[in-house]
Amino acid sequence: MPVQLLDVPDKIDKCDFLLKWKEAHGNGAIITKYTVYQRTVNENGEVQPWKGIHSSLDHEYQVLSLERGEVYEFKVTATNKIGE
Repeated sequence: MPVQLLDVPDKIDKCDFLLKWKEAHGNGAIITKYTVYQRTVNENGEVQPWKGIHSSLDHEYQVLSLERGEVYEFKVTATNKIGE
């Protein structure tokens, strides 16, 4: 499911932001959790492995204390009784 950055200011003073996503379709089964994953991309384009940073039933997650100048990627997955 796509993640969007909303209301990004012209100048960013802090390295915190709020990820929000819409409720996923469970394909007939109830969603039991959402998992937020994060990875970084080095200056030479080398992509680091995905790391799970948060799991809950919420539809948002406050990302805190990112390092200025780093390139981050995020993804959100939904899990139900069938799997992730």
